Amino acid sequence: MNANGNTSYNYSNTELNKTKSYTYSGGISVSKYKEKKYSFYLNIGPNYNTSESSLQKNLNNNGWGCNGSSSFAVFLPFKMELGSDGNYEFKGKTESFNENFSRFIWNASITKKFFKEENLRLSFSGKDLLNQNTGFNRGAYGNMITQTNYTTIKRYFLCSLTWDFNKMGGGKTQK
Repeated sequence: MNANGNTSYNYSNTELNKTKSYTYSGGISVSKYKEKKYSFYLNIGPNYNTSESSLQKNLNNNGWGCNGSSSFAVFLPFKMELGSDGNYEFKGKTESFNENFSRFIWNASITKKFFKEENLRLSFSGKDLLNQNTGFNRGAYGNMITQTNYTTIKRYFLCSLTWDFNKMGGGKTQK
């Protein structure tokens, strides 16, 4: 297990206004890997954002949130691999914004490997399976508190053939 925390500081100074923004976050991570068998990873933690303006003290964007991510892969017989990952984001209501925001982006794939070196892969994957990929950003900058929603690519499926080659230009030189 791993516990961590960080603080970021944004300070804007103009002749009329001073804005201080802080983000406090922490989390815990768990992971396990067994070669040619399985792997998994989980990370989750809360965060708290504060914003203070010298001119507009009534503007408050303080709020709680949470972020999490996870992934797993299972190695199956016949050089097959099943994998999935997900990312969760939550931003709570604030005085400036009266609505919560949350989304969970879930992706999954199945892969068939070929050749002795397993360097040719045929994959079928689905991205954003729950169709929740919403472009979203919330922040405080200078004397503004903004929330932006924008268009993103939502659910899609992809079939891919990948060849990993690591020797460029041939073998040993002859003398």
